[in-house]
Amino acid sequence: MNLGVFIVRATNPNLFDELVKALNDFEILSKDLLLAGGQESTLARRFNEGFRSLGWREARVDTDIELKLRIMPYKPAGETKPTVTSSPVSNKGCKVDNFKGRVALDLEWNAKDGNLDRDIRIMACLSLKQRRCLQ
Repeated sequence: MNLGVFIVRATNPNLFDELVKALNDFEILSKDLLLAGGQESTLARRFNEGFRSLGWREARVDTDIELKLRIMPYKPAGETKPTVTSSPVSNKGCKVDNFKGRVALDLEWNAKDGNLDRDIRIMACLSLKQRRCLQ
């Protein structure tokens, strides 16, 4: 079993029960596997609808951080304080298929390495919620 399962069960027992219910109620149909998916396959749509009926929602993750460049003083030149320049950095991000409370569930049927790295980083940020994720 994945460590995440134990964490969700211990920290969010109600959401864990909802996850188990939605997964137990879901059935893969042969027609789901034979139809082309496009943006969202029939299988994915039905899977996500099971979570929507329990109050889970699609979420969009955007990040806004402040980049600070601190140039340290050079004392022989008479400089005493650092010079700080800051600028905002925004990343208009991606969607998470199912989100409720502090639990996110993303259905991947054709995962790519870059997407997985991004998704793992987003899930880590969501789990830290109050902390800065992108330092």
